This record gives sequence, structure tokens and C-alpha cells, in this order.
Amino acid sequence: MNKQMQQDIGNRIQTTRKSKGLNQKALADLLQCSQPEISNIESGKRGFTEESIKKIATVLKCDPQVLMKGDSTATNTTTTSSGATTNTGSSNSAPAA
Repeated sequence: MNKQMQQDIGNRIQTTRKSKGLNQKALADLLQCSQPEISNIESGKRGFTEESIKKIATVLKCDPQVLMKGDSTATNTTTTSSGATTNTGSSNSAPAA
């Protein structure tokens, strides 16, 4: 994973974290890691695996694709305790007249 991709993913993690009303310390506590580790991930200074992205997504209750690729169509999803992902929102299209 290149540095730019790490920074892009880190920015999406930060944006999603803030939209959930969490600070870095709260996210770190939920992930059982340190606040500086979250800071390094969000700033792109620290790399991460696909598995760690999935864990962060689960804690932030979003689809991992939102964090990996910025897939905004997946923003209204919830990951269940069994690991299944369900769509909890409506589509952005207008209803048929």
C-alpha cells in the first residue's frame, strides 16, 4: 500500500470517526490500542492490514469499503455480531411518481 493510499484511508477513518462523535481516545479504547496509534493511522504514518480496516469498520459501524475506497453507497450499512453486513438506509434516488 502506497503512502497516498494510507493517507486517503486515514482521512476516511478520521471523517467516519468524527461523524460518529468519537475522539481518537474513544476509538482507541474500543479497538484496544493506544491513541497515538490511531493518530498515526489517521495521518497515514502507520500502515495497516485489510483485517485491521475490517476491525475499525466494525467498531465504527460502517462498511469496510467506505474506509478503503470511499464508497459512499455503503455508508448506511451495519455489521451484525455474526459479521453479516446489512443495508439500514434508503437509497438516494427519488421515489417514482
